Amino acid sequence: MDEYRIMTIAEVQEYMDIGKNRLYELLKENRIKYYKEGKKYKITKKSVDEYIQSRLSEK
Repeated sequence: MDEYRIMTIAEVQEYMDIGKNRLYELLKENRIKYYKEGKKYKITKKSVDEYIQSRLSEK
């Protein structure tokens, strides 16, 4: 189940081709779903793909 694979901040940045600051903005705005364990962000590939799909649907 690749969709539930947990991605790091760096992996999401590379996958989406965006900077760290922009990614943190998206997380803070709850545009991409995540949870935290301690200080580490836990982001599923599915939540990133859902955000990308929502952006594509806007056009």
